[in-house]
Amino acid sequence: MATPPAPAQSFGSALQQQLKRVEDYVDRVALPGVYRLPQVFEFRFVLLGFIFFYCFALTLLSLIPLNTITSESISTESRRRALTVARVLAEINEKTLRSGDYGGFRTDLILKEEGVEDAYVISKDGKIVAPPERMGNSPKEAGFVSKIKGSLREATDETAGGRFVASVPVVTFDADLQQNVPKAYAVVVYNPGNLAFDEGRAFSLFVQVLTLAVIIGFVLFFLLYRLIEFPFRLLHEQLDLSLREGRDQIDIRFNFPALQNLLTSLNSLLSRLAASSQVEQAVVGKGSRDQEVANIMQLIGYPCLLIDANFIVQRMTPSFEALTNFSAERILNQKVAEIPDPAMQQNIQHLVNQAQNNLSQIFSDHLEISGHMLTLNCQALANASGDIEYYLITVTPLADGGKEGAA
Repeated sequence: MATPPAPAQSFGSALQQQLKRVEDYVDRVALPGVYRLPQVFEFRFVLLGFIFFYCFALTLLSLIPLNTITSESISTESRRRALTVARVLAEINEKTLRSGDYGGFRTDLILKEEGVEDAYVISKDGKIVAPPERMGNSPKEAGFVSKIKGSLREATDETAGGRFVASVPVVTFDADLQQNVPKAYAVVVYNPGNLAFDEGRAFSLFVQVLTLAVIIGFVLFFLLYRLIEFPFRLLHEQLDLSLREGRDQIDIRFNFPALQNLLTSLNSLLSRLAASSQVEQAVVGKGSRDQEVANIMQLIGYPCLLIDANFIVQRMTPSFEALTNFSAERILNQKVAEIPDPAMQQNIQHLVNQAQNNLSQIFSDHLEISGHMLTLNCQALANASGDIEYYLITVTPLADGGKEGAA
C-alpha cells in the first residue's frame, strides 16, 4: 500500500516555521558577538556606541547624495552664467560683428566678470576673428567649436578640466538663401572656481552635520536608556514589595512580549512561594496524598496509570500492565514519551493538555489496545493551592461493548 502524502502546510504555518529558522540563525550565527558586548562592557556604553556609530555612518553616507545634488546644481548654474555672459558679449559687440570690423571688438568688461577665463569670437569656419590680437588662431575648445558650426542655437558644454563653454550665434540675413545664417559665434569660457564642492567644503559640512547628529544622538540615547531601564527598575521595586508583603502577583503595564513572559514566570514563582509558606498544608499534602491516590487506583478496578506534573509515570496497576504488556520496570519513572505505543503516547498527551485547562472535568478518548477498542479517561489532580500534581489515566471499555473497534 502506498504511503499517503503528508498533509500540505498552510501558508501561515510555513511562514512561521521560516521565520523561526531565520530567528534561530540570527541568534546562533549572526549575533553572538553582539550579545557578548554587554557581558564585557556596561550596557549603557554599548548602547551609546551603537548610537554614535549610527550617527557617523548616516552622516558619512549622506555626503554621497549631497555631493551629487550640489555638483548638479553647480553645473546648472555655471552653464546658465556662461550662457548669460556670452549673450552679453554678443549684444555689446553686435554692431562690430555685423560690420566685420573686428578692430573695435571689446572683451575687457566681460573678462572682469568673476569666473570668466576667456572670451572671443569665432567665424563660421571655426577660426578666431576677435579680439584682433588672436585673429586666425584656433581655439583651445576645438571639440566644442566643431559641434556648433552652422548652428543657429545657443549651446553650452563642459570641458575635461571642469570648465564650461557657452556660445551665442550672431546671425545675419542671407539674401541668396533667403534665411538667417550664422556669421560668427560669441564664445565664453567659464570656470566655476570657488563654487565647486571641493574636499575642504565637504569635510567642513561633514563635521557640522556630524556635530548636530551627535547632539541629537545623545538626546536619543538618554530617552532609549531611560525607556529600557524603566521596566527593570519598576520590576525590582514590585518584586521587593511582593516578597516583603507576601503578594503573589506583579503587574507592569509595558507592551513588550519578552517582559510579559518574564512577568508570567515570576508570578508563577511567587504563587508557589506563597503556597509553600503554608507549612502544614505542604507537609500533609505530599505524604498522605501519594498514598491516597494509590488507594483510589486500587479501588477503581480498571487499569490505571498515574503521571506526575512533569509527565513522568509514577504508578501503574497490575491490570494495566497485563492489558498493555508493558513491563513496570520499563516505563515507571520514565517520561510519557518512553511508552512503547506511539498511539497511546499521543492520546495521553492530548488528554493531559485538555485536563490542564479544566480540573473539574474528565476527558476521554478512544484507543485500540490488544485488538479491542477501549476508552482512555484522564482526570487532573491538584493540591490545596490549585497546582496540578498528578494526571490519573484509566482504561475502560466502550459503552457499546467494543463494537466500534470491530468496525
